[in-house]
Amino acid sequence: MLVSDCSRDDLTRYLKTTGVGIEIGGFWFQITSSIDDVSDHIIDLYSEAPCQLRRTFIDFPIEVRPVSGLRRWFKPLAEFVFNANVPFTPLPIGQSPALLEWGINWCISAHVQTHLVLHSAVVEKGGKALILPAPSGSGKSTLCTALVARGWRLLSDELTLLDVSTGLVRPFTKPISLKNESIEVIESFWPDAVRGKLCTDTLKGCVTHFRPPVESMSESRTCAQPAMVIFP
Repeated sequence: MLVSDCSRDDLTRYLKTTGVGIEIGGFWFQITSSIDDVSDHIIDLYSEAPCQLRRTFIDFPIEVRPVSGLRRWFKPLAEFVFNANVPFTPLPIGQSPALLEWGINWCISAHVQTHLVLHSAVVEKGGKALILPAPSGSGKSTLCTALVARGWRLLSDELTLLDVSTGLVRPFTKPISLKNESIEVIESFWPDAVRGKLCTDTLKGCVTHFRPPVESMSESRTCAQPAMVIFP
């Protein structure tokens, strides 16, 4: 089933207790969080993602949780937990949706050994993939989002997964991350887009995420042939 097939109450309850299994790019993430902003982010932006409330096999068990201790009373923080370890410095709890997305990307880039992982956006049309590698802040996600708004299929705004045995690009379709001036640009260019909470004062400035089109999610298991590499 899809996330949208579950009731909001059920999803929230499972996210806060045993976690919810969500498939992203063929990998299963068991996501647990008691933070309301994270629950809203999953429910609103992952609505077309495959979901299992009781998933047996999980690739990445992750949690975004409030940091305990006295600091939670005067500066509430959230931490990303993977396999009972905390790999990152905790962030203000208002940035928890961004922390979740950065953590998911880290799980793939740091642990997936079956594919060549490139720091690049990638979109597809007619079975051909356009790969957009660039450092952060170069505009690759903005260009990627603009192409998606005009009918290209989103494979990923951040990570290109290249299958070295077939040469094909494997989709890693999830919400698109945009920051600062790019947010207003895309909202004007793509007025029907659905975006999540605005996370302010992050290390990257203001960050938010846009929901992928239904068509991109429905083909999230369909690989594509690399055709061009463009450097934004």
